[in-house]
Amino acid sequence: MELLLSSPDLILASSSRYRRELLERLRLPFDVCSPQVDEAALEGEAPAQMSERLALAKARAVALDRPQAWVIGSDQVAELDGEAIGKPGTHERAVAQLRRMSGRCVRFHTAVAVVRGLEGAFGLRRVVVEVEFRVLREEEIETYLRLERPYDCAGSAKCEGLGIGLLRSIRSDDPTALIGLPLIATRELLEAAGFDLLARLALRGGCLTVAHAQESVQPLGQLWLFPNTLDLGCPPPSGQWPALTEGIAPGVLQRAAGVAHWVVENAKAARLWLKRVHETTPLAQPLQSLSVVELPRPRKGAAGGIGAAEWRRLLEPASRGHDIGLLSDAGLPAIADPGAQLVAAAHAMGLRVRPLPGPSSLLMALSASGLNGQSFAFVGYLPTDAGQRAQKLRELEAHSRRFQQTQFLIETPYRNRVMLEALLAGLHSQTWLSVGCGLTLPQESIRSDTVAGWRASKPTLPDDVPAVFLFLAS
Repeated sequence: MELLLSSPDLILASSSRYRRELLERLRLPFDVCSPQVDEAALEGEAPAQMSERLALAKARAVALDRPQAWVIGSDQVAELDGEAIGKPGTHERAVAQLRRMSGRCVRFHTAVAVVRGLEGAFGLRRVVVEVEFRVLREEEIETYLRLERPYDCAGSAKCEGLGIGLLRSIRSDDPTALIGLPLIATRELLEAAGFDLLARLALRGGCLTVAHAQESVQPLGQLWLFPNTLDLGCPPPSGQWPALTEGIAPGVLQRAAGVAHWVVENAKAARLWLKRVHETTPLAQPLQSLSVVELPRPRKGAAGGIGAAEWRRLLEPASRGHDIGLLSDAGLPAIADPGAQLVAAAHAMGLRVRPLPGPSSLLMALSASGLNGQSFAFVGYLPTDAGQRAQKLRELEAHSRRFQQTQFLIETPYRNRVMLEALLAGLHSQTWLSVGCGLTLPQESIRSDTVAGWRASKPTLPDDVPAVFLFLAS
């Protein structure tokens, strides 16, 4: 029996925080590694087969890099009427799942695999849990989902939390299988592969506490959302940028100086921003040694968006305990920004997401407009086609008038004048229009007036400075 204790030689091939918490109960140190596996179902694949295939694939993917370790892979697939029920991901899909499962018996297939060595020697076990749901009222479903938000759980219910109140019964030979990792089957597979759990604990003195075991587990990194300035990397007329501390808190810059892994909208602009950070707060390591990766963009003409595996790949450093910084070209990331999908992927992986305060052109323009700040909606970009844009403006103005709701939108700077002309041509003369241009910059301008007042002054806007447009129909 091998008893290698110099470093964790047990690896959990999973990004699930639930499986990580379950494995901690075994009181031995282990590493966590997120496997790069496509979890889409194969054509005609039964839920039971799918859970076994994915559990083994996850373990094998990680074992390639750590052939001397025992690697645990696990996967869970819920089944109803012979169909697989996955993680809902959204509130609407979770409602639909619970409506469908109300008063029904759902089978949860939880498979676990243990792999060791380059040859991929493995053991595989699948545990079936039969879960009978009560007949659920609509208000119960809504209340439960709002309180627990189980959108990363197959079947939309956490039996270890409030979800237990939705159930009539649970039938299983392995009580932790429903949470995501059957520990009885896991221990048996480890022992069969030469990993004797109790012998290892005895060799450590037999007194390893749960707290000690948890300290031995490498914690996951966090996703930090860093604010950027609103100058889009363009120097002011003087040619000299002001210190970043004029718009971003020193504490935020200190945090940024210690991050070595970045996911950004534009790599060149991000490196310029990090250089400016260094001028205020020295970076913990040289700029050229930092990992700076751009957010993926769908290929032109390609069907569909970016796959989940690509987003998980960007977050892989967090599975090794490294913090990751997300940076937009301007303002707060993930707002009118492709970084939102990375944030969603981080939540799905169980990573902690940490937003940091900083400039936001949208909220700054709203607060300075004098328009309704109690009810407002950000509608992003309008259609570029003139006819479609005019129709959309009519719809938004009617909505604004009915609900007294401020509407605000943005446009690419070189189209600022086109957007202003469209607003003045399409909105009612008594509708209030506010434009915040070049916010926080030396050439900043903010004006609120009726459309009639704007028309009378024959206004123009620069084509190289960002602007935010807001209107409220009277």
